[in-house]
Amino acid sequence: MERDLRTAFLNDEFVMHYQPLVNLQSGKISALEALIRWNHPERGTLLPVDFIPFAEETPQILPIGEWALRLACKHAATWPGAIGVTGSTLACVHRLRALGVRIAMDDFGTGHSSLRTLRNCPFDRSKIDECFVHDLLSKPDSRAIIQAVAQMAGSLGLKTTAEGVETEGELDYLKRVGCTEAQGYLFSKAVPAEQVCALLARQSTADASVSRAKQAGRRSRPSSEGRRLAQ
Repeated sequence: MERDLRTAFLNDEFVMHYQPLVNLQSGKISALEALIRWNHPERGTLLPVDFIPFAEETPQILPIGEWALRLACKHAATWPGAIGVTGSTLACVHRLRALGVRIAMDDFGTGHSSLRTLRNCPFDRSKIDECFVHDLLSKPDSRAIIQAVAQMAGSLGLKTTAEGVETEGELDYLKRVGCTEAQGYLFSKAVPAEQVCALLARQSTADASVSRAKQAGRRSRPSSEGRRLAQ
């Protein structure tokens, strides 16, 4: 694996996919999460969970991280509107944030994420791990955790993004407890960079259709004077 990681750059085997984060108030895409993929010549497409934990134990994690940040920012610069990419050692985080990059704590409540880290780092959003989202309809403790995280993040001035949303029932609950954003297959899977513009264009088309429908509805309503005459 370490040998393959060293040659992956030479063979241009890494690619970046992007999954939208949807604002739960407006229903619009507010950001895109950059997700690395490895097109391994023998093992096929590998997800981050398949190789990033190993890469973190080797020197290869440094060039992988640099490549990912550079490519994500390069792609984001070509997208329309105020679409951002979430991007994280503490010294670099402050410098990145000063450049306009927004920082998210991934998978809050699991692994290395902690309240201490949340307090000490300049995060803009906290992401709720999908393991809690998938269980929220069947387990009261998952619902309690999600609600507590959303309220705590709100008091700290942070956005909350729920991962792995797949059903309307999950979405409804997340809206009720005050989560800011959601991502998951209910909205879109992660797509290659060349498909992002088409994804955003579909949203713009849908927004335009809703706007026209609202305008048509207002024009079709009789005026207050007309209603009085009809009565």
